[in-house]
Amino acid sequence: MKILIVDDELPIKDYIAYCIRESGAACEAVVSASSGAAALRLLEQQAADLVLTDITMPRMDGLELLAQIRARWPQTDVVMLTCHDDFAFARSAMQQGAADYILKSEIEPDTMRALLERVAEKRLREHPEQIVTRRLSFGRYLDQALSDPAVDLLDRETVRAYLLSYKLGDYFVCLFRYNKSMLDGLAKMRFPWIRWQWTLPLEDGDIFVLADLARGMSGSEQQRRLAEFCAALRACAEEPVGASGIYHDETGLKRALLDARRNLSRDFYRGTVEPPQNPIDNETALKQMFVFRNNAINALAGRDWTSFREQTEGLFAFACERQVPAERLKRVLCFIAEMAAESAQATTVLLAKIVGAAHLEELQQMFGEFAEKLEQNDRRYSENIESALSYIRQHFRYNITLQDAAKAAFLNTEYFSRRFKKEVGVNFSEYLLTLRMQEAQRLLRTTKLRVSEIAEQVGIPNVSYFTSVYKKQFGGTPAESRKH
Repeated sequence: MKILIVDDELPIKDYIAYCIRESGAACEAVVSASSGAAALRLLEQQAADLVLTDITMPRMDGLELLAQIRARWPQTDVVMLTCHDDFAFARSAMQQGAADYILKSEIEPDTMRALLERVAEKRLREHPEQIVTRRLSFGRYLDQALSDPAVDLLDRETVRAYLLSYKLGDYFVCLFRYNKSMLDGLAKMRFPWIRWQWTLPLEDGDIFVLADLARGMSGSEQQRRLAEFCAALRACAEEPVGASGIYHDETGLKRALLDARRNLSRDFYRGTVEPPQNPIDNETALKQMFVFRNNAINALAGRDWTSFREQTEGLFAFACERQVPAERLKRVLCFIAEMAAESAQATTVLLAKIVGAAHLEELQQMFGEFAEKLEQNDRRYSENIESALSYIRQHFRYNITLQDAAKAAFLNTEYFSRRFKKEVGVNFSEYLLTLRMQEAQRLLRTTKLRVSEIAEQVGIPNVSYFTSVYKKQFGGTPAESRKH
């Protein structure tokens, strides 16, 4: 918060500046002026968030300065500095738009802190456009801090600046996955023991809630209130909620956030396991997740359903044992689902179910049913068509024809073509093209082969034609697929 002090008496200006510094309030700059005219010149050079001005000054008094500021800088708040004899003027100033007033005889660090906190709260209520901008910026700041292992304690003044100069006392952090019912319920909640609350989205899809508690509560009462808050959130929807303990300083905000994230994972896993005794770092965990993912995709390509089940079950067991963040596990499962689903519509439905799963058991059941359906679909064809499909899967990389597939099915070409379309749902050329594109997508995402090499491997050596078909199939170029 940028503060301008206006008073024609130098000792008073200096004392007020001292009280602001000692109050512990988050202030970017404190400057002073000895008259209303000098204050206006300073404001023309650099706007202030708050002006503390004496009422009785020569030439331009505080009321006239207030009127000028309200007209020219409406987002600047003005607090009047008064003596007992000025009370009528102070009341008039409040009617004209002053944010507050304070008696000069009562100015000391504690009263100054209370005054600045009232002004900060007022600014949060009255300037929603600042809140939106700051919250988005604050979310990016927290995401960066979380991704940087070298950062432990945050800078106190930076955090306060993002909170529009609000100074945290005793606070907690709460996390939950985006859920409209929970957000709507949160917006309706009114807890008298929460002094101020910030809600904003993080990059990974979590909703971050920062709640500052009312002063004067004992430690045990704070814990009861924290449990009450989480219970109220969970009542809005059956979704995991992670909360930190009670923290007391802005520098510990990252620790509070990590604390909440760990508890969010424990809630997702329903607390079935204790945190690992020998935790592995994120990079090692990610590599192991990729091993399970790639093995599952290879099993899909080979129609090895036993191996597919083993790999997905191994993935779930590893995630549970290591308390892998739910969003990371879901991203890996979404990747596998995209490679396995038979149509865009089926993929969209499955991805929505994965992202919306509230607990590990839901994902395990969902993927068990998914694997069973894939295996059933693989067995739904007649013996002749199954022979043809097996031939196509083994030879799609080569220049095979409808006649080749019909020969593998021991049927004449015309009858085979009709039978294939009836059982499989698409004609031979469509099926062959889809199979080639699925393999191309797998290779793009799991290898470092050049696009021309992949085109050659899937039986479409013409790179331009390959790229055109790929884009039509998936809505993006091979290069764009590789980025994701």
